[in-house]
Amino acid sequence: MTTLCSAMSHPIEQKVREEYSADKTGNIYSQKINRTNALSVTKSSLVSMFFKSSFKTILAAMDVIFTEKRIEIRPGRKFNRHKRNRSQKSINYKPI
Repeated sequence: MTTLCSAMSHPIEQKVREEYSADKTGNIYSQKINRTNALSVTKSSLVSMFFKSSFKTILAAMDVIFTEKRIEIRPGRKFNRHKRNRSQKSINYKPI
């Protein structure tokens, strides 16, 4: 599902990144498509996409949705995860 979503949204993402770059729009941040929303739309329209004859119509509607739902690219938003040690459990809870 993720691969299908990525394949369908890649050309749209390139178009959105070019159109909504910080230089062209005058905004502080550039924009990209919202991958979570794209995956949700792909998942909800997957069955109707392959079983109905309106394949091109559904793809065009998905392109519009992908373009409308954008998020900003904020640099420096990567944080390291804190790995916690697994606590030792009592021997009474040991699986047999």
